Amino acid sequence: MPIEILNLDDRTYDDLVQEALSMIPTYAPEWTNHNPSDPGIMLIELFAHITEMLLYRLNRVTNANRQAFLNLIDSDDTGNKKFPTPLNEVELNTRILAAVKQLRESDRAVTSKDYEDLVLQANLQIARVHCLSRRNRELQTYNNILQRPGYINLVIVPKSSGSQLLDINLTQEFKKSVKNFLENRRLLTTKINIYETNLVNIRVNLTINLKPDFTEQNVRSLAEKALKEFLYPLTIDEDGIKAKGWEFGRNVYLSEIYQLLDKIPGVDYIEPIEKTDELTVDKLLLGERRLLKENTSQLIGIKIYQDELAVWSKPESQLKFTSKGLNAISSNS
Repeated sequence: MPIEILNLDDRTYDDLVQEALSMIPTYAPEWTNHNPSDPGIMLIELFAHITEMLLYRLNRVTNANRQAFLNLIDSDDTGNKKFPTPLNEVELNTRILAAVKQLRESDRAVTSKDYEDLVLQANLQIARVHCLSRRNRELQTYNNILQRPGYINLVIVPKSSGSQLLDINLTQEFKKSVKNFLENRRLLTTKINIYETNLVNIRVNLTINLKPDFTEQNVRSLAEKALKEFLYPLTIDEDGIKAKGWEFGRNVYLSEIYQLLDKIPGVDYIEPIEKTDELTVDKLLLGERRLLKENTSQLIGIKIYQDELAVWSKPESQLKFTSKGLNAISSNS
């Protein structure tokens, strides 16, 4: 379809005359005779007529001019005109529309969002990617984050089949293919590093008190399903796995877990297991100030860093179910 040309200035002769007359009291208050016979009014009308002709020409861009602009935005690497001979109007409009669409496509990585979008194009086996800029991950720890201009870290989550836990080990060939794709699209002097994401296994240890007439058999599967879908790098649905899920760097708060489990049918209330933290992680991670506490004592959540995702660890979690209406039930999962 032809691209409509904007009306650059839609003022008419009458508009120009009235605009000039309205400025007379401000700039020449002593000028009081505004009759058409006045020489000054005659000059205003003359200039308005000339201006209207110039505006008419301004809003009429010829096909030759449009083709010249097309050659500017759609030229080849040699600098030669891509369309040296005149094009008919239909073909010219088609070429202009294609050139405008091409200009809107991102083919260079400048911002973090640009890198993320391009990496998803680089390999169809990538489900998610998170860009961390201005830091060299190899030269710092979580407690010592320094600004490193020129460094781009791409944390990748590959796709997986079924609902099994992700296999996040990336081969060297995989990383090399992504780097090669970005080589001609990155900014000069930019250093790109590819990493697999760190999965922080969250253990949930809670006692779930059931309402009368509900048993562990009724509720356990719902609780496990809710925790798995809530704490997982990818969203699982009936059609498969979609490329979204737990946000990079989002902390896991105990209040969210309570709220999640409290909505399950059959759950009366939830309470901690005696002498056990409600949320725990690997002991190797505890040295990095993982546990978020209120007043240095009350646990409120688990710290997740920007290159990490949370995932529920079913085998190491403890979910105990009790019911006052039936015989007490207590089991681990």
